[in-house]
Amino acid sequence: MDLSARRAEALAALALYAIASIVIFGLPLFPDFRHLRLGFGPAGDPQIPIWGLAWYPWAIAHHLNPLRTDFAWAPSGCMLAWATTIPGAALIMWPVTSAFGPIVSYNVLCLMTPALSAFTAFLLCRGITGDFRAALAGGFVFGFSTYVSGELLDHLSLAMGFLVPLFPYLGVTCFNGKIRSSKFVAAAVALIVGQFLLSPEILATTTLFCGAAILAARWIYGETVRDRLKNLARLSAVSYAIAAVVLAPALASFFPSPFGLTPIYNPAHCSTDLLNFVLPLEPNIFTRISAVRKFAENLTWGCEASAFLGLLPLIAIFFAIGGSKSSGDRLLVAMLLIVATATLGPVLHFNGKAILPLPWLLAMPVPLLNNAIPARFTVYLFLIFAAMTSLWLARGGFRIWRWVMAISAVFSIFPVMPMTPYAARDSLPPFFARHLYKAHLSNGEIALILPFAESGYSLWWQAEANFYFRMPQGRLIANLIPPAFARWPIIPALADDNPDIPGASEQFAAFLSHYSIRTVLIDPVEEKKFAGLFAGLRWRRSEIGGVAVYRIDPAELAGFGASTGDGMEARYNRVRFALLLHAAHQALHAGLNPELLGAGELRDRGLLDSAAAGDESPRQLSDYSIFSKPFGARMTIAILDRLAGISHIDYRLMAELGPAQQPELTTSGLWVGPWSGGGVAIGLVGDRDGVAALLRKYSPSATRIFYPYPLDYNTKRRFPDGQNLLLMVFPRAALGALEAGEGANAASAPPPGACAPEPKIVRP
Repeated sequence: MDLSARRAEALAALALYAIASIVIFGLPLFPDFRHLRLGFGPAGDPQIPIWGLAWYPWAIAHHLNPLRTDFAWAPSGCMLAWATTIPGAALIMWPVTSAFGPIVSYNVLCLMTPALSAFTAFLLCRGITGDFRAALAGGFVFGFSTYVSGELLDHLSLAMGFLVPLFPYLGVTCFNGKIRSSKFVAAAVALIVGQFLLSPEILATTTLFCGAAILAARWIYGETVRDRLKNLARLSAVSYAIAAVVLAPALASFFPSPFGLTPIYNPAHCSTDLLNFVLPLEPNIFTRISAVRKFAENLTWGCEASAFLGLLPLIAIFFAIGGSKSSGDRLLVAMLLIVATATLGPVLHFNGKAILPLPWLLAMPVPLLNNAIPARFTVYLFLIFAAMTSLWLARGGFRIWRWVMAISAVFSIFPVMPMTPYAARDSLPPFFARHLYKAHLSNGEIALILPFAESGYSLWWQAEANFYFRMPQGRLIANLIPPAFARWPIIPALADDNPDIPGASEQFAAFLSHYSIRTVLIDPVEEKKFAGLFAGLRWRRSEIGGVAVYRIDPAELAGFGASTGDGMEARYNRVRFALLLHAAHQALHAGLNPELLGAGELRDRGLLDSAAAGDESPRQLSDYSIFSKPFGARMTIAILDRLAGISHIDYRLMAELGPAQQPELTTSGLWVGPWSGGGVAIGLVGDRDGVAALLRKYSPSATRIFYPYPLDYNTKRRFPDGQNLLLMVFPRAALGALEAGEGANAASAPPPGACAPEPKIVRP
């Protein structure tokens, strides 16, 4: 086929994919393209790329370093290297953003992503099959997969994997000797740089699995292709070296990692549950079936469950048993098994329950690789299925049963059509839409916005205000709170959407005073939740353009001028520990069965309020229960203990396989419960400096101390940065004496359920 015919086929495929993307994803948005967007709700993670679409053009236009901002987490600011702010897409969409705003740019990208992903997969499949129709089907498998449609609702940067198929396409072209070395290097550098500017995480994992494919090919093909694979590896290394030079300024900002040695998320918690391969979750089309939806509601899975494969495994089986048994076929099967195993993560889960370790555990000590979330590896799984589907169709000719099965398999992974239930409305308050903020805020002023957490609109409001003001917040990098801010107890509390902590109003006022914040903007719908923060001080409140504006005179905060984050955290920890000692002792003294001791029970007895108790947490265990019963192997336990001492793995693995429940499951930052041998365990989450005073005071009375839990406290150990769980085990008989020693602290804490003083609000 001549070049013009191939181009015509490519354009026809792109047009079909674009139409499908508009029908499935676009129709729900067209009634109001400037205010509707895809997502599970109007807030959440989509605000991050929306903010990035506005930030990069604005920063460049104002001659600022676009890779760093002090408009979020002001005044200290933060680096954006680890943020999912899609700088490459922001630069491309600059004209659209300038003319119509970041929401329109975001919507355009959402419609382009499935179509472009399908198209690049089509190019790969067309190159390996030579069959237009078969390649067209392969494109649909990848571009409209469970992965793409799922990530499109939450993480646009991860959905934008349309460059991924071009990496193996370029590799296959080089392997077959159909491209000159210079052109390969130029194209590879462009791909590497482009993918980095969309998602460094996708680039890292693409590199990993392409490298695995080269190693697998060397094993499967044998000596016959050794020279060609060596040449491919050499040219790839050269390409990455050149790309590293081009990206040097951005790469430099990656180090040191703001997360220290600990992964952003626990890879074991963000891996694919085995059940997800066969059970669909939203937004898959089968979730419209009532029985499927009801069954899925009872599941306890981790994050980003996007691995539902529909009928694709049937095609893979037919491909494997009825294929040509060529080296290429065996390579595809091998990569399918490798990727499927990797996406299960370091620990195998079935319906949320950890079962046993898996090979990805070996990646945990690797500093950058351990930040890759295994659940997201399904993007490569669907690419392999796309190649298998197109090869299977191309080799069978036009047999109707094959096409019926292929079309059914494609349809089985489609999302709801159209995606009207996932069209969220971003209704901008008039305070920002009509630029009323300019009359109430100074240019460059630091203003706090509530809600603070994922449910808030701070990033979107700031982007729409064209960065007129700065914020002491900014959910730009996962749930990371910079250390300087995390030391203030009120900030993690606000980030957890739990402002009613002990001493909340004092903690809040001290933070505002330290950072010279005089204005707080609140979504009126959520305002009641934050009433306790304004207690005891004279605030001026007005409601302007759909936003509650709180202003305070600096003189009102004068009494908090010397407050520091470390001092407020130490005070907060003393009060919390006193509350737990008091509550545990009182409950046990009243006859509570020690085995029933827990935060929920103390809450029900009126000894802890709901904010302090948090969500119900599973009991902490004092042995490796998962292994001790089915295996009873001392060697296994010894290996786990050894792994727990490796700083990159530390308590993350043990949260799954050992006696731990990770601090994230202690939703209030407090934990209390029974311990083996009749002991009582009391714990709280704090950084290493914030718990130092507690360790000094209570160590002599404790029979066992864990920090970070489940590791035994050891002053010679290098503690991980950030907030970790301190757990101290005391004999039951010692609680009375300990509580007596904490009388002053316990007395200074507000009684459970007590109402805070009314705010002194001055209304204009």
